[in-house]
Amino acid sequence: CLCLCLCFLVLMMVVSVCDRRLSWLLVVLVAVTAAFFVDTSVATTGDATVCKLNFLEGVASATSDPEKCALLQTLNQCFNNAFANNVTQEEQAPFWNSFSIYQSTFDIQCDTTAVPDPELIASALGFDFNVGSDQDVTFTRLRRDTVSLADLTNDISSIRSSLSAAPSKNDIAGLRETADGTASSDDVDQVAGIAGRAHTQTFATVTGASLSGALDRVASMENEFTKAATGTDFSRIVNTVNEQVDFVNQEASQQLQGQEDTYVSTVAALDSQLSALSSTLLAAEASIEAVRDSTNSTLRDALVALQSQINEMESTVEDEVSSTDSLLTKYIDARDSIISNVNAKLSLAQKSNSEHVWSGYCSHHGTSDGWQQYCLDQTDFNNADEFLYIENAGQGRIRMHKGGLVRINVFAISYSGSYAHLRIDVNGATRHYGHENSFNTWTDNFADLVWLVNPGDYIDIWFYKTGGAYTYHSGNPNGAHSRVQLTYLGEY
Repeated sequence: CLCLCLCFLVLMMVVSVCDRRLSWLLVVLVAVTAAFFVDTSVATTGDATVCKLNFLEGVASATSDPEKCALLQTLNQCFNNAFANNVTQEEQAPFWNSFSIYQSTFDIQCDTTAVPDPELIASALGFDFNVGSDQDVTFTRLRRDTVSLADLTNDISSIRSSLSAAPSKNDIAGLRETADGTASSDDVDQVAGIAGRAHTQTFATVTGASLSGALDRVASMENEFTKAATGTDFSRIVNTVNEQVDFVNQEASQQLQGQEDTYVSTVAALDSQLSALSSTLLAAEASIEAVRDSTNSTLRDALVALQSQINEMESTVEDEVSSTDSLLTKYIDARDSIISNVNAKLSLAQKSNSEHVWSGYCSHHGTSDGWQQYCLDQTDFNNADEFLYIENAGQGRIRMHKGGLVRINVFAISYSGSYAHLRIDVNGATRHYGHENSFNTWTDNFADLVWLVNPGDYIDIWFYKTGGAYTYHSGNPNGAHSRVQLTYLGEY
């Protein structure tokens, strides 16, 4: 505000020199400017209030640090816009330090990203801190603004280049010497144009409201020079231009000196921080080196001890495996033998516990007198093939495959003139004999014999009559009249 007010005052002084009738405008412009800045200050304070209310409303519903950090960044930008980066104006407002207070109150932790691959070189002359061409070195002020070292350097270089192109006092003196008497309209225009262009080129790149106002004053002077060309004292115009150039140069020098001071102070602070950082890094490097050496030594000792234990365990395991293999072979042989014996006994037990029976009969009658062999040409069922078989069905001989106990069950009805007889022979020797008194009537002859036989033995069944019609009656599928059943009971 002060800079702009000064600009207006200077401009009105120039105008009053050219035409004293315009001096009354000075009071009006100063009043309007004061009213404008009073209104702006009020508006700025009101905008900052909106920033604060929006932040408090948002942070009340935020649930994570990234959300709170985003709201804090929005508050930062809102304050910057409200106060136009004017720290003095912000300090006079009731929101000073709100940013840091809110960050501490709501415990907001915002992540930062380090500049990749910075290079810090220490030498006898100081420190060199290098970053990439697309990177920058910035410093955060106490409030929240960030000052770019690269931007400061560029601004200073630009200002110096512009100042070197500005007309010197000697240039203006030369112009004064070439003028004699009353300047013509063309001369005035030429001088005013030269002065205006030189000032514009010199201070176009200088930032700040005061320099911008100075340029506006120079442009206004040029218009006034043109209007007052006729009858104007050329030397007075040149003096006025000279005064304005000196004034602008003085303001530029002050601003430049202020920026250079800030730059030097910033670089000094950076040097101090880099020196502390270097000391910390050197100490950390020494500590890490010591820890690494100690760790490597401990690891080497542990590896040697571990290898020794592994070798010893491998030797022991090999001996135990060899012994175990021998024992396992013996165990497997014994197991196989046991399993074989058990399977054999189980097979025998299964066979012994089941009934192996051949059941059948003779399909025709026996009618001749005397002994007549019972034929076995019909089979009801048979699951005893493994133990016995019918060698001659027409004759009726039974042959044994396997030795053991065999049960022979026989019955038949006979019709004889006297007694009816029944005989069972094993290998030709009678093992059962019985008879029933028939005397021309039907009688039932039967036998139930268990006998020990050997493999290859044979069995024959005989019936006998004298007189009468039937030595034995034929059998049938219904089980009537006659039948023979052979049951292998098992080994003995």
